[in-house]
Amino acid sequence: EIELLSRLEVLLLENNQLPSIPSSVYSQGIKELRVSGNLLPVLPGLVGQLAEVRILHLSRNHIGQLSVGQLPAEIGCCQKLQELFIDSNEIVDLPLELGLLTNLETLRLDIPKLKSPPQEI
Repeated sequence: EIELLSRLEVLLLENNQLPSIPSSVYSQGIKELRVSGNLLPVLPGLVGQLAEVRILHLSRNHIGQLSVGQLPAEIGCCQKLQELFIDSNEIVDLPLELGLLTNLETLRLDIPKLKSPPQEI
């Protein structure tokens, strides 16, 4: 019952073989979310509700397999995001909205299938 943890700021769910992120996570004031090493085939548009997130690690999942090979455009709503790891996924394209993340300091993109990052980044 994550929604009962109203003061939760850091959530580490790495290497658990999760097929999805619990929807209640998106309504929290999470500042750090690490879900690397799971079985996530898609990152839902709900990610845009993570208004306070500063660190988001999504490495080593299967993101892109079911979502036409890209992250949702709503990722651009995470205006406080400073660190984004999306390496080792099935991503082919990056949304232009990544260019809206003006606080982003670290972007890990070691993605074999990635065509090329948009100029906005």
